[in-house]
Amino acid sequence: MDRVTDLFARMRSLYRHKANEMVTVIGGQPTLEFKLWLQKTAHLTDQQFAQGVAMMERQEMDARKTGDETWPPSYAGFIGLATMSTKPRSTVTALPAPTDKRLAAERLAQIREILH
Repeated sequence: MDRVTDLFARMRSLYRHKANEMVTVIGGQPTLEFKLWLQKTAHLTDQQFAQGVAMMERQEMDARKTGDETWPPSYAGFIGLATMSTKPRSTVTALPAPTDKRLAAERLAQIREILH
């Protein structure tokens, strides 16, 4: 329960007026939205939940850099962020070095010869 309470507070902080509905209690009773999030995210491990929060924050920061408008995720969107496979950037293969222009011209000439 505490992690969803913290998540709602984080979303209100990140998304401001767009997350006004992310309230946990009204009149001393848990809101339906809060209960739904509790139910739907209960299966997430602490590590997955933390990943969801980190990815949500990262998306918001990236959007602010580009001026894109974002909204708080639905519970399904949050679960998607929390359970998606991520790779450390170091595992991404770098692009090959640019081909020498002379060598590229020679290869192109060979291909043209074959085609004619």
